Parts: sequence; structure tokens; C-alpha cells
Amino acid sequence: MNGTVIKSYRSCYPNPISFKKGESLSIGRRDHEFPGWIWVETKDGNEGWAPEKILEIVGNLGVTSENYSARELDVDQGELLDVMRELNGWFLVQKQNGETGWISSSCLEVVGGYSEVDEES
Repeated sequence: MNGTVIKSYRSCYPNPISFKKGESLSIGRRDHEFPGWIWVETKDGNEGWAPEKILEIVGNLGVTSENYSARELDVDQGELLDVMRELNGWFLVQKQNGETGWISSSCLEVVGGYSEVDEES
């Protein structure tokens, strides 16, 4: 699936979290702007947003059900992107140069219909 960037975006997170399937995370607050996202901390102390959908939460701990990287892409209006996945108002996309990361759905117009590609991020 393809998309066109309709609004430029710059990431606010220079050190994005990432984790592997089966890792334990400390659970924090939920995002009110983007429901379905939750603040987590990895064992190495890195913090960031993760999709609640891929966590099994018990109390203030969560176990991950898949690999994940919170890397956001810097994009410019007019860029064409390949859409790989949608989660809670964000798209996992790939630039033509091969860079992969997340951008807000408010920055992207998807061309045609959308169907999720089942790939681990």
C-alpha cells in the first residue's frame, strides 16, 4: 500500500525504545492523545511509547508479544511511502531509500484501500 505525506513531520524522540518478543517492561501512563499507546521502560532504562495491543499487562509489568521499535521517521510533504502497518493512529512506513519507521496518520494520505501487512517491526 502506498501513501503520500501531506504534512511534514520531525521526530521528538532521538533514542527510540525497542524490544524483542517475550521481554518484560515496566508499565507507565497511557496516552490520552493517541489511545492504545502506553509509556514503557525497558530493562536498560530506555523509555518511550509502545502499542498496548502487543503487551500482556499484569499490574505494572508487561510482557511483549512481538518485536518492536518505536523509531519515528522524519518526512517531508509530498514524499511517497510504502505503508506496512497501522497501529492506533500511527503508520509503520518505509521510504524509497529503505528507511523504516512510524509517522502519525495525520501526516499521511493512504492511496486506495488499506490492508495491514503482517510483519514484525
